[in-house]
Amino acid sequence: LQAPPFPDYMLGPEEPEQAPPSPDYIPGPEYADDEIIVEDQPYDEDASPIAQSPE
Repeated sequence: LQAPPFPDYMLGPEEPEQAPPSPDYIPGPEYADDEIIVEDQPYDEDASPIAQSPE
């Protein structure tokens, strides 16, 4: 025999409910790797350093 549950006890779901995924959302990277163009940008001659290294 089991004792009856407390009067204010509520049975909960085994797993929390999750909202269904939005039909407009497509998981994955925002940009494909082949679309990103990375170029070396030279520093300006007159750019001031943020921190000076000790000499």
